[in-house]
Amino acid sequence: MRKSEIEDMLMNFSYKGEFPSDAQNSFVTFYREYSKYLYKVVFEAKKKYTFLRDDIIDDIVNNTFLKIYENPLLFQIDDSHTDIITDARFKAYLATIAKNNLKDLLKIEIKENHLKIIDDEEQIFNPPEIEIEENVELSQMRTILDEVLNSFKERDKAILLTLYEFYEEGKNTPSETLDWLCKVHNTTRDNIKAIKSRCTKKIIEHFNSKLGNANTISK
Repeated sequence: MRKSEIEDMLMNFSYKGEFPSDAQNSFVTFYREYSKYLYKVVFEAKKKYTFLRDDIIDDIVNNTFLKIYENPLLFQIDDSHTDIITDARFKAYLATIAKNNLKDLLKIEIKENHLKIIDDEEQIFNPPEIEIEENVELSQMRTILDEVLNSFKERDKAILLTLYEFYEEGKNTPSETLDWLCKVHNTTRDNIKAIKSRCTKKIIEHFNSKLGNANTISK
């Protein structure tokens, strides 16, 4: 994301009480832009500890989004930095929060199950102390998103998630990605476009029906 987009997004989060619709729209964009990156970070950090349950990755990613949504202004934007540097710093900040949360969960898991002792913790995790606070609203939004995604046909869901993974602001989906989707799902580009449009409309409608007119999400 560009520096101005990150700044606007964080500002919308900070005014979520006064302008919930803007905050919710920004959250959808936030998740779409950074979820793929965060999942990769957490997966790589977690894979050494095979005794941890796999779905802990989802918990950590969600906690990271929650942290930003609840305390958006903890990340400071430097006016002298370019878009690329700001985006890289923001990704590093997200990774720090995620790894710190994983470290805490790892300690709890080991303490409760007496599985092993961390002898190289500082080598793998060295983030500052950051608390993860619970936010009911963000948890609700994640639940709503899961509800509508799980209502789609498996093929439609797989296509939509792949399109979101390769989404870049202002750019079309890579041609090789579309060709791969067509081959794997035995379909056409026109049909993929129709699936994306239909699913996106359903996501927006589902959010609006669950959150009410006061918090209407638009395309």
